[in-house]
Amino acid sequence: MVMQGLFSDKNFRHLKLLINIDRAPLVGQSSENGLWAIFCTDISQKNVHLIGVYCGTKKPTNPNDLVEQFTNEAIELVNNGFMLNDKIFPVNIFGLILDAPAKAFILSTKYHSGYHSCPKCLIDGSYIHSVCFPASNSYMIKNYCHNLLRSDEEFKNFAYCDDYQKSESILTKIPNLGLVTGVLIDAMHAAYIGVTKLLIRLWLGDKGRANKKYKLSAEQITLVGSKLEDFKHTLQNDFNRRCRSITEWKNWKATKFRHFLLYLGLIVLKGILEDDAYKNFLLLHLSMIILASPKLLKDMDNVLYAENLIMEFNRTFQKTYGLSNVSYNVHCLIHIAKDVIKYGALESFSAFPFENYLSSIKKLIRKGEKPLQQIARRLQRPTKKIFFCSMNAIHIFPCIFQR
Repeated sequence: MVMQGLFSDKNFRHLKLLINIDRAPLVGQSSENGLWAIFCTDISQKNVHLIGVYCGTKKPTNPNDLVEQFTNEAIELVNNGFMLNDKIFPVNIFGLILDAPAKAFILSTKYHSGYHSCPKCLIDGSYIHSVCFPASNSYMIKNYCHNLLRSDEEFKNFAYCDDYQKSESILTKIPNLGLVTGVLIDAMHAAYIGVTKLLIRLWLGDKGRANKKYKLSAEQITLVGSKLEDFKHTLQNDFNRRCRSITEWKNWKATKFRHFLLYLGLIVLKGILEDDAYKNFLLLHLSMIILASPKLLKDMDNVLYAENLIMEFNRTFQKTYGLSNVSYNVHCLIHIAKDVIKYGALESFSAFPFENYLSSIKKLIRKGEKPLQQIARRLQRPTKKIFFCSMNAIHIFPCIFQR
C-alpha cells in the first residue's frame, strides 16, 4: 500500500501519515447497515491506502473497539519505525481527518450539535432556535482563535470530561499524536459542504429565521442560475464538475461547492447579492484562495492575513445573517489557518481523496451478502495484499509497508 511508490524517492526519510476514518451506508440496504473504513496517506503523497474495514447493521457500541487494533499497531510503528532493506524509517501518525459526526464518535466527544462541541477552543454555544456559536465582538473571536484553546495534554488527561469529552479515547496512547492540534479542520466539510452550502441556503430562503434582506428574489435566483449554466460551456477542462443552477444545490457534490466558492461565486453574485452579504462572501472567498495556494503560503504574512479575513467573515456573518445562523462550521473556520501553518495548503489535508477512495471501496461490493469478504477478495487479486478477516472487520495495517 504505501509500498514501492512511497519509497521510490531517494530523499525519503520519514513517513508522516494522515489518517481518515469515515462511515458509508451500503447502497440498497438499510441506512443503518454500513461500512466504517480506516484509510491513510502520506503527507507528501496523493495515494490513499486502506487500513481496515468494519461492517455491521449499526455502528460499534464502543468506538475504541473500532480503532483498537489500528492503535496497537500504530504505537508499535511510531515507537520502532519500519525496517526496509536493513534501514529503519521513522513513522509518525501526523494527523486525523474526520468529518464532524465521525470526529465526535471516534474521539468520544460531544457531537457538533452540543454546546461545548468545538474541537479546538472553549467556546460555549448558545441556543437560538438551535445550538449556535456566536461571539459578542471581534475581541472574543480573536480570543477563541488564539487564547481560549484546548490543549493536547488536557485532552489526554481527560480534563474536558465535564463538558466536551464523554469517555476516554484509546487514540491518546499513540505517541506524538495530539487529539486537539492533530485533529484537522477539513476544508471539504467545513468550508465547502459546510459554510458555502449554508450561505446558498440562506440566499434562497431555505434556511434562516432572522433578517431576510439578504434573500434573493425569484428573478435574481433565475439570473444567478443562468450565469452558472453559461459558464458550463466556457470553462477549461480542468474543472471536472460544472456548477448547475443554484436551485439544484441539493444535488451538488463538494467539488461544486468548492468551484462556486473559489471561482464563480464572486462573479455571478456581483450586483445581485445585497452589498453587506456580498462583501461577507468575498471575505470567505479571498481567505480560502490564500489558504489553498502553496505559492501564497510561502509568506507567513499571507497566512495571518487570511486568518484575520476569516475572523472578520465570522464577525460580519453574525451581523448580516443573525446569531442563530452561526453554525458549528462557521465557527470552526477561524481555526483552519493554524492547521494550514502545520500541514500546508488546504489540499494537503483534504478529505477529497479519502471520499473518492471510499466510493471505490463501496463499488467492490456487488451484492448484500458477505460485503467484507467481497472487499478483501477483490482488493487482493491485483496486489496480493494479506487481509485479516473476522466476522465484523478486516484489518490490513501490518501490510501497509510491504513491497
